[in-house]
Amino acid sequence: MSTAAAPTTATGRAPTTPIEPAPGDARALLEAFFAAQRARERAYERWNASYSSALAGATTEEAFVETTKETTVTMRDLSAEVRSLERARNDAEDDERALEHGDAGVSAARRLTRVDVASGARRF
Repeated sequence: MSTAAAPTTATGRAPTTPIEPAPGDARALLEAFFAAQRARERAYERWNASYSSALAGATTEEAFVETTKETTVTMRDLSAEVRSLERARNDAEDDERALEHGDAGVSAARRLTRVDVASGARRF
């Protein structure tokens, strides 16, 4: 069991939906994290281009507002994905600590499927 505080959003609010851990080994989790970061970058670049265009008078306010709404939804979804990846990493660390201390509460299935991200994909 994790002793970490409950996850919150950037504004300090608790998420309204549960955060389930993402599946995968250490490499898959890292690749998914970097893919999410690249998607965040692309979404921000689209928003920034729309903002610059609106400032220059080349885009309507309505178009800019629509881009802002789309970017907000994209960023929300990507943040949920990253929190899920972080949850998987935290669960793997909790499992490793429990196994190190001989905790029988870690299920055999979790021992076989969880990966210790910090130790370079060592399987339990």
